[in-house]
Amino acid sequence: MIQVLVIIFSISYIFLFRTSKNNSRNSKSITVRLIPHWILILLLFPKIILGITPGKWSHIDKYIFGNNSNGPVKEIVKNANGKIVYSAFYEYDSSGKLIKESYLNADGKTDGFTIFQYKDGKVVREELFDKDHILLETKTFRYNPKGEIDLVEVFDKDNKLLLRSNINSWDKDFVKSGQTSWPDSKEIEIFNLTQDEKNPRAFIQNIYNEEKKQIASTKFEYDEKGKLLTRLNVQGNQERKNQLNYSSNNLLQSFTFHVKQNNKWELQKIHELIYK
Repeated sequence: MIQVLVIIFSISYIFLFRTSKNNSRNSKSITVRLIPHWILILLLFPKIILGITPGKWSHIDKYIFGNNSNGPVKEIVKNANGKIVYSAFYEYDSSGKLIKESYLNADGKTDGFTIFQYKDGKVVREELFDKDHILLETKTFRYNPKGEIDLVEVFDKDNKLLLRSNINSWDKDFVKSGQTSWPDSKEIEIFNLTQDEKNPRAFIQNIYNEEKKQIASTKFEYDEKGKLLTRLNVQGNQERKNQLNYSSNNLLQSFTFHVKQNNKWELQKIHELIYK
């Protein structure tokens, strides 16, 4: 069983920023709007698997890439005042793999859905549709002979390649380094993962541009059982944080999103998970 898999932070980090400029996508807000620049990390850790597929940061990815079962059937997103702003419903196959996410807006109206396709138990394709069932975006996943993801590509509705992310090196179950490229701009982002020297239960993801200048970092902190507790993203003078809360049986119950303003953390959104 994969214990730790960190994949392609840089895909999401830049991709959300660029696509948001073009207003190319409104769906999947339940995961996208929480994290700036679609921080793309797929983390499979003992006791919990937190994943990110291209275009989102999502707790639900452990039911796509991992061997977990008993995933949540519903997610409710509230703003700082407690008002519901978005919802999602999750459907699984008999083995517990996520096969469909359906989204509702603040008015309870459908706002699109995502379909996941598998081969030999591994996800190979992810398709995002709008509320009118029109395909908006496709992600494909390629695996090396060891069964590890080594390539993720994102295509638009016309099957035009938007970005490509390659994994360059592994260290046991860790993706240690890789890069993401954008065919149109020819730009490249490079990422690597290191363990915090001062805290053995913390990992730091760094992102660099083609001039090897660091442009962002994300720190992940775990408890002694391997559960992710906090996630801190720093980009320039902007800081954003997630805090995760668990039930007594170690199921993720809720998580919050905060933005640092005037040296104070301000709550932006709360995600609540509902299980059968």
